[in-house]
Amino acid sequence: MRLTERLRRVERQLRALGDLHVRDLGELAGRTGAEDGDEIARKLRILAQLQADELALVAQEVADIAGQAASEVAPAADPARSAKRERWLAEQERRAKQEPVSRRELLFGRSEEE
Repeated sequence: MRLTERLRRVERQLRALGDLHVRDLGELAGRTGAEDGDEIARKLRILAQLQADELALVAQEVADIAGQAASEVAPAADPARSAKRERWLAEQERRAKQEPVSRRELLFGRSEEE
């Protein structure tokens, strides 16, 4: 899942950077239109629109890749069925079947007389 998280973050960064860039070009076009002429401002607006369109394509492609990566990630193995857990359960079952041991037997072992 780490890959999909990183792709989503890249998508957000691309969108934020693209929006900032397009907004800056729009402001520049507004200032240029008032000062130097409408031709340069028109070209800047066209460039801003091209940037926005390219950004949308790239962001959509990253979103598609993130969606694919999320669907292709193999589901994690069921931890309740792991080999280590199976061994532990078998050990617990074996211990449960044993007779309870007194403290004396635990410390000194079973006597030979029994």
